Amino acid sequence: MTSETSWEPPWVDISEYILPGLVVFGHQSREPLTLYQQPWEELADRLNEEAGSGLPPRAGKILKEHEAAVHIHRSLRRYLGG
Repeated sequence: MTSETSWEPPWVDISEYILPGLVVFGHQSREPLTLYQQPWEELADRLNEEAGSGLPPRAGKILKEHEAAVHIHRSLRRYLGG
């Protein structure tokens, strides 16, 4: 007599160990932008233009990941009206 049971690996949620550290310490990346991130910066400028914000383009002027992330986030909020 055989019993078929499925084995699943144990699930460990590590977010409780990682995320609080990022929130508490407010890690801000000082890494340079990658080629992958640069088009997102350009998209943020286009969103600002579409939203009629009157802000000058920043593409090519932002050098660090965190600064670009903030620019992209704010541009998207402006575009969506939030």
